Amino acid sequence: MPLKSLESLFRSERRSFLHLVNEAWRQNRRFCVRCHSAKIYRLADKRYRCARCGYTFHDFTRRWIGELNLTARQWLWIVKLFELEIPAAQLAKEVGISYPTALKAIYLLRRAIAQASGPDESLTVENVSAATQDWNAGDEHARVFGLTERNGKIDISIVGHLGAAAVIKEQPNFVKQGPIIFTGRVGQYDGLILWRFRLPPGTPKGLTKGKSPPLDGLDSFWSFVRPRLGRFHRTSDQDLFYFLKELAFRYQHRDEELFNSLVSLMTQLMPNN
Repeated sequence: MPLKSLESLFRSERRSFLHLVNEAWRQNRRFCVRCHSAKIYRLADKRYRCARCGYTFHDFTRRWIGELNLTARQWLWIVKLFELEIPAAQLAKEVGISYPTALKAIYLLRRAIAQASGPDESLTVENVSAATQDWNAGDEHARVFGLTERNGKIDISIVGHLGAAAVIKEQPNFVKQGPIIFTGRVGQYDGLILWRFRLPPGTPKGLTKGKSPPLDGLDSFWSFVRPRLGRFHRTSDQDLFYFLKELAFRYQHRDEELFNSLVSLMTQLMPNN
């Protein structure tokens, strides 16, 4: 979006709000977000009520941007700063929100991206904390994610039949970049990704930090994501899953401006609505 258009959009809360409303109701036909009935009526407080099921809602109910108590202008600034890959701490300062709120907003953006890329597999992801697990106490059950490249598009999926320890034991060709581990081709996958702060006993010591990984056909993707992996500081496989979805989205649209696409994603209905 041109800077002049952004300046106009951010000029007032009303302009920002109307922009988000127009994105949320593209056909300008409101419906009940619970039962999808078109028989709704407006209340005095500007909310809506469904004549069929009685559900009361506002313009952003059950949408990603409705999950936080933020103004429309704040949300648009968050989306723009997220597009520019501004760190959460700086984003919080620029928008005037708390650091936890900034983290939650980024989490919601990543979830919206993941939803747009396909079914929400996160419902099957187990949160495993590196701080409370070690290799001898079940860390080998951490999730593994598979990468496949098809026509320039990267797909991230959950590999249900492999654990972290088994991957490292059976796949000698891998590289560790911070807490992120990349492997070479495995079965139907062009590569596997997992995260571990510590390697299991007996792991070869010849691993070189920053060494190019043996990812056949994924060299371009690796070159794109490698400098960004340092931004991953969370403590669960689910966080890594959403982070990888973000990186795949950015890679696929690396030659495009993301602001309008991200706004569109954030105003969509959340799953199971």
